[in-house]
Amino acid sequence: MKNLLFLIILVGCIVFVTSHMVLGEQRIDQAFRVKIGRIAQIRKAVFEETKKARNEKLNQLFQEYVRQLGSNVTAQIVKRFNALLKEQDLTNFDDFLVAETTPVREVIDPISKDRVPVFGPLGSDVINPWLAAAGIDEEAPLEKQPMYLLAAKALSEHIDFSLVGIKDPNLSMALLPPKLRNNGKWAYQRLNPANKFDGGFDHPLFYATIREAVKKLFRQDYPESKYTMAELVAPEAQGGFGIRSCLLCYARSHSGVYKRLLGQSLMFEAKAVGLRKKNRMPLNMVATKPLDDNQDAKQAVAKAAMFRLAAQRVFDAYPDKIDTQAIRNSLAMLSRDNLPRLKPGYDDFYATLKKIGCMNCHSTDSSEPKAMKFAKHGAFVLNPNSYYKTKNISSLVSVLVV
Repeated sequence: MKNLLFLIILVGCIVFVTSHMVLGEQRIDQAFRVKIGRIAQIRKAVFEETKKARNEKLNQLFQEYVRQLGSNVTAQIVKRFNALLKEQDLTNFDDFLVAETTPVREVIDPISKDRVPVFGPLGSDVINPWLAAAGIDEEAPLEKQPMYLLAAKALSEHIDFSLVGIKDPNLSMALLPPKLRNNGKWAYQRLNPANKFDGGFDHPLFYATIREAVKKLFRQDYPESKYTMAELVAPEAQGGFGIRSCLLCYARSHSGVYKRLLGQSLMFEAKAVGLRKKNRMPLNMVATKPLDDNQDAKQAVAKAAMFRLAAQRVFDAYPDKIDTQAIRNSLAMLSRDNLPRLKPGYDDFYATLKKIGCMNCHSTDSSEPKAMKFAKHGAFVLNPNSYYKTKNISSLVSVLVV
């Protein structure tokens, strides 16, 4: 009888303590809902600046959240905080991960006939090639790795909350397709030789590890296995990946995604025309190449067709969300606030500037001694990494007539 009474009292105490803890956590969550709601109201003039400002404050708030719960960072706490963010319609790394790594498709390598996994846009080696090109410094610690630093910047400017510099227990190599895990281990070791997170990941490290693993897969292991942008943005029901990842970088604007693809197509069409005109010679001279043998022009025509198909597939999937005439009018505008219009042709323009020697001085990584502060005097200074394309275009527009 005494044992039964003791058991009843013990169960009652456990129920009381548990319910008290649950109520305490509910009160904490409610208080943080209010704080997160205030951060969700932050608006800056530029999309990237809005995300950056929110991300910084939400990371600080997350640290406070962990302290309030009297715990270390656990997988459950990260998930709970992310759930609070979702209530305010804010994005977090979970949204990024789902959009960039699903679904998983396979392409057949034409040489080996192996099945090569393509898992979402991030795994295609088409999206964000600037990150894969950022490079790894074999001698540098993680916090000084160019790819890691750029990944941290990219995440903070395109999602509202990223655990920059803190291990997220929800991330592991198990999230990668089996065929990519060895590449992932190889990439992790190169990026993080000191094993700062003891085999784990923070968000920028996981992002950079996947990109480096994929870079090796498609550029070294299976260089003949390709996925085009048109194949990528096809609806999932048609074997593609849709545009979920694109929407993360275009403020959830379907029109923005369509406009970028159409702009790329129009740029390559114009480039093909220019290349063919360049190949024409005066009547009293002999052309060095026949017009139909201009390989650069042929390549431009093929790329134009591919991007036009990609744009059409996006429109076919979301016809009610895209005003094609308004977008065409926008692409034709010469106003300086229409910077995305200039993005498709930027790479060729930058290559020309580099070829004629401008980047010897007008570059952020120039090795030439700078006698003048170029930006201070109204001259353009460009970052050679294409991630900074919008910022670079903004600098150029201030000194060019468009």
